[in-house]
Amino acid sequence: MKEIKLQSYKVEIAMSIEAWVFLSATTNGTTNLMFFLSLLSKMVTKETSNTKRGVEYVVRPGEVDDSLLSLSADWHIGRKAVTRLLRDFANYGLITVAPSRLTSTISMTCVVCWIDGGRRTTNPCYTSKIGNYEGVRIFLYNGQELPNVRKNSKRRNTPKENRTKQEDAIENASNDDL
Repeated sequence: MKEIKLQSYKVEIAMSIEAWVFLSATTNGTTNLMFFLSLLSKMVTKETSNTKRGVEYVVRPGEVDDSLLSLSADWHIGRKAVTRLLRDFANYGLITVAPSRLTSTISMTCVVCWIDGGRRTTNPCYTSKIGNYEGVRIFLYNGQELPNVRKNSKRRNTPKENRTKQEDAIENASNDDL
């Protein structure tokens, strides 16, 4: 199980169905959802001042302050793969990226709001592209556990001689669909 670490107690996310399908795809053997959750865990919920190379700048609520190189190191993929992944996230309306000489500021445009200390805060970066009864809405909680994406099927681990005829029929039917 992978535990979600968030900066607040609860986060509401709204996205298109196409974006949800994209998050279930993989990049270098890891689901895009895991990369997205990594960005989400770095999102700040209060205005923060940072300094890089002697220059001070502000990270606003709903933004992530990270460079391509640090994301590449965190995600264990190349810099070009990170660039493509961020571009795809932006194309699906999940984020916007504002690169600068100091850092890349990533706005989490699909995060509707977060709840912390019993107070609901609307994300100033949220851009409403999804109607009330359209797309996918997700509520994530800090400390929530997600099941592993890759679990071996019990049926496939069972030796052939121990399988029932029904299990063999199901496997053969699924192989015929391919």
